[in-house]
Amino acid sequence: MIVLQRRRMRQLERLQGSLTVGDRVRTIGGIYGTILDVRDDRFVLDTGHGARLEVARRAVAERIGEDE
Repeated sequence: MIVLQRRRMRQLERLQGSLTVGDRVRTIGGIYGTILDVRDDRFVLDTGHGARLEVARRAVAERIGEDE
């Protein structure tokens, strides 16, 4: 079980390190948005209707593919 947790953490760290401007993402809180700006430990997300949120890099759970 510990091996699986470590594998999942490594995958998540690789994902968070590879995100760039324009990627659609979902946060661990269930917020969907498009990355507008990448900073050291944060992202600025456009969540629609002119709303922008600044979230911690670690708060991003997944990249949303174009097929979803």
